[in-house]
Amino acid sequence: AILAIVLLAGQRALRVTIGSDWHFFALGAAFLLLEVQTVSRATLLFGMTWIVNAIVISAVLVMILLSNLVAWRWPRIPQAVIIAGLSLTLVGLALVPLDWFNALTGATKLFAASAFLTAPVFFAGLIFIRSFAKCEDKSRALGSNLIGALVGGLLEALSFVTGIRALIILVGLFYLIAILRRPMAGPTSSIAAAE
Repeated sequence: AILAIVLLAGQRALRVTIGSDWHFFALGAAFLLLEVQTVSRATLLFGMTWIVNAIVISAVLVMILLSNLVAWRWPRIPQAVIIAGLSLTLVGLALVPLDWFNALTGATKLFAASAFLTAPVFFAGLIFIRSFAKCEDKSRALGSNLIGALVGGLLEALSFVTGIRALIILVGLFYLIAILRRPMAGPTSSIAAAE
């Protein structure tokens, strides 16, 4: 219903949607879907408390910070390695049962599960950083990313029909779109360009 209202809001809204940068749109949608399923699955391990939500969101922010540090320190990591890392972590989320973490206790369980659940954010962050360094219209890229996040948030409601684990497939599809539509020209990063 919200998407229908946006499309009916007028020609300007339609131009914004059609003129989106689909690479950043897909990255935004995948990120929000990934964060939602991460929080939902973490509650299966630790229970539904505000502390768990704070820890998971903190883990997401730590992964984003780490991806920025890695992109700054090692700007020439091959893109194929980053895509492979993203793919493997998503496959791990889809196939590895969370019960494995119940063998751990205390802080070990908390840190291991948080790192496992948020690992794709690290690799997706590297893709975002490199793409953002290459793009010429940064305001359009950020706007597309935010619209994608809105769509990802709306698609989260599919979990009521498909279950939380099935959202990983949707996350994977959005990341596939993002990879296929990523900018190909230009420097691998702003740091590499400066060198």
